[in-house]
Parts: sequence; structure tokens; C-alpha cells
Amino acid sequence: MFVEKELFVIPNGNNFILYAPITRTIITVTGGVVRDLQACEVSGEYPKGTVCDTLLKVGILKNDVLLLPKSTVIQEVFMPTSVTLFPTSDCGLRCIYCYASAGVRAKVMDFSVAKTAINLIIGNAVKLKKKTVSMSFHGGGEPLYGSSGKLVHDIVVYAKKLANTRKLRISFSCATNGVLSVRQLAWAVENIDRLNVSVDGPPDIQDIQRPLKTGSKSSPFVKRTLAFLEEHKVNYGVRATITKLSVNRLTEVVEYISRMAPSARIHIEPLFSCGRCATTGAEAPSADSFVKAFVFAKAYAKKLGKLLYNSGASMDRCDEYFCGASRGNFCVTPWGDVTSCYEVSLPSDERAPIFFFGAYDPSTKTFSFNEKKLAKLRERRVSNILSCKDCFMKFACAGDCPAKSVSTSGSLVGGFRCNENRTLGANDIVERVMPVMK
Repeated sequence: MFVEKELFVIPNGNNFILYAPITRTIITVTGGVVRDLQACEVSGEYPKGTVCDTLLKVGILKNDVLLLPKSTVIQEVFMPTSVTLFPTSDCGLRCIYCYASAGVRAKVMDFSVAKTAINLIIGNAVKLKKKTVSMSFHGGGEPLYGSSGKLVHDIVVYAKKLANTRKLRISFSCATNGVLSVRQLAWAVENIDRLNVSVDGPPDIQDIQRPLKTGSKSSPFVKRTLAFLEEHKVNYGVRATITKLSVNRLTEVVEYISRMAPSARIHIEPLFSCGRCATTGAEAPSADSFVKAFVFAKAYAKKLGKLLYNSGASMDRCDEYFCGASRGNFCVTPWGDVTSCYEVSLPSDERAPIFFFGAYDPSTKTFSFNEKKLAKLRERRVSNILSCKDCFMKFACAGDCPAKSVSTSGSLVGGFRCNENRTLGANDIVERVMPVMK
């Protein structure tokens, strides 16, 4: 008999919480149970009885050893069957914290670049005998803004046609700032399977943090967009960035989004100071203020029947990788560079040498990839991060955002909000705990 390898014992008053992330078990036990488990680790025996049966049932005790969570199988040879296109670096907004300073270097992707990416993923799907491919639109600008909107339309038409000829299913997703015309919304509803809309809260917060490039208000357009998506029962989510300005109003932000977008998933992230923050003075909330506000807002959201998601403290995740940036996302910038990270889209970004691992060659109309760089990125998994070894959050935050780790420490494996994630994670565990086992 074995004690689950990834088992964490957390003091909780006079008792203890056993947290096994791989088996997704959270249970309160007495000190006696903890001592028996410690003895079992040495002897391989646990006292027979009801407690033993229960621990076996919930996965604390096992008859075999489970070492790591199931992770996505990564092919040795890079053959992506999905792509994220960054069609433009231009935008109709001038968000005060934009990580890419969108609009400063306005560039729209050449259709030939997009076409080659589509040909590649569909060709790979055929070779690998896959039945589906997927495409996303993201990047350091608004995908549906200006001439980029026409480009995205043409890309979708081409991709659908080619996928159909190869008898493949294709799905589309798109991130948007929500400042869209009714015509654009109608097209998106008809052609995009999943939308993610950035909304920072009530109009006064939205208009300060996410103004139009003219300085005018963006909130009326976003309000119309949310109403349209609700009316047409679209699959979508809302992401709010929380600043020092808005952190004390986080519950109000959640209430507003829940009211305006009742069917949307709500993603809450604290501002990470970078990009346009340098010129606007936009500030991130302190770790303590964000944690307190998030815990309170999460409890409030629960009363509304809503769940709040935060990337660093997602207790429903059990993975070795934080995101696709270290798995090897196939993301193409407007200039034709290949990056694995959504946040690293500019050639001038100091992190580009780490996350850029390929490029489009206009002379051959092909993409080339640096497999050594890709292999280095894939090494960034939580089991390879020494500082995460004994942390109960290791599979929930999975080492946290690699791009932000590089920004703050110069290293892919440097943590940047460990205390914040641990506090939020512990709070979540206490909320989910099962009754005391004696």
C-alpha cells in the first residue's frame, strides 16, 4: 500500500487538511490519521478499518503509485494542428496598461502569412490523421479592427474551405475589446465559436482604463456588444484587468459583469506593469489588496451563482504546464514571427529571444522552426522547477506565467506571485474541505 506521492498536509485549527491535487482530494483529518499515514510511508501498512477504506476510496492511499498528473502528449517533431494568429498590432483603444502598446507600431499581417499557417496546420492534421483543427485570433491589437477585420474574414473563409476539402472540422475563437459594430457582431456570431471580451467593469472604470484612441468612452460600445452576445446565446467569456484604481471596487466589477453578461465566464487578473504603463502611470494593485478583494468578490460571485477564475490560483487545474507558452503554442505575429506566448508579440520585446522560435520565409512561403528553442521552452514544467517541489500549489499554478517570470527574474523558472497564489489556493481548499476524519 502506498501513500499518494503528491500529498500535502496543511494545519487547520486543531486538525489537518490532506490535499492530494492529482486525485483532487481535500479532506480534514485528525493528527492520529496523519501519524498513521507517516508510518504507512515507512512500512507500507495502514491500520485496517473504516478510515483505511475511506482513504483508499478518495485516493489518499493507493495500491499503485501515481507520480504525476496527466499532461498533454508533446510530439518530438513540431507538427501543430492549431494556430493563433495575431492579425494586427493596431487597435481602436488606448488602454492605459496595454502590454503591447497597441497602435504605436501599426502592422497588419499579409494574407500569404496566414494562408501558409492554415496550410501547415491542415496538412499536419491530415498526416497525423486528426479529425479537427483549430484557429484563434489574438495578439497585441484588436483582431477585428480596421483592415484587420477584413483580413480575419478572408482567413476564416479560406480556412473553412480548405478544412472542408480535407474533411476536417475546424473551430475558431477570438479575443476582442468589444468595440464592434453590429455588422461585425453579426459576422462573429455566425463564424466564431468562442469569444473572449475584455471588460474592466462599470462605465467609469472601463472608460478610464480602456478609452478609445480618441479619448472617448468605450463603455457604450462594450455594453451593446454584451447585450448582443447575450441575445444570440453566444459561447463567450469576459476578462477584467484589475488595477490599483479598481481593486477596491472588485465586487462592484463582478456585480456589473454578472448583470451585463450573465452567461459569460468571468476571468479576473491583476494588472502586471509593463508596456503602456510606463507612459500612463497605470499601477498594479498590491498583492495583499488584490488577494483580499478577490476572496471577498469570489464569495459574492458565488451568491450570484458565478465562479471567478484567476490564472495563478485555479484549483481545478492539475497540470505540469501553466499554459501553451511552454508547451509550444504556434502563434504568428503580424510580422510573420512565430512566438509561443500571447504576450510576447513584438520583435522589440526583450523576451522575444526566449519565446520567438520560428519565422515565415516569404521567398519559400514556408515556416521554419528552431527546435532547440522549442525544446528549451518545453523543459519549463513544474516538475523541473526546484522552488515548486514542496509547494501545495505546484499543479494548480504550474510555476505561473513564464513570460512574467522572465520579466521579473530574467528566468523562465522564477516565480513572481507565489505568496498571492498560495493564499488564494489555501482559501479555496478550506472552502472545499470535507468533514473531519478521525
